[in-house]
Amino acid sequence: MSAIQRLPQVGGTLSIAAGIFAVAGIPSLRHRFTDLLSGGVSGNMLRLLVAAFALLNLKNLPFVWHVRFALPSHASQDNIVN
Repeated sequence: MSAIQRLPQVGGTLSIAAGIFAVAGIPSLRHRFTDLLSGGVSGNMLRLLVAAFALLNLKNLPFVWHVRFALPSHASQDNIVN
């Protein structure tokens, strides 16, 4: 796909991003938006929900991809086929 064909997609994406940044810069709108999304739940409860979600999705935690779980003790790195 040539660049000229992707230009409307790039322009639309940049316009949406600029709009989001503009709204995020206005404190009253940012506060109203967070109240709308949180649904009256306190900040501590949201942090607990995010932590529970991250624990359920271990792939999203930092450095989890580098840890090998359930690797047999007799297996070496030479025997592992990726």
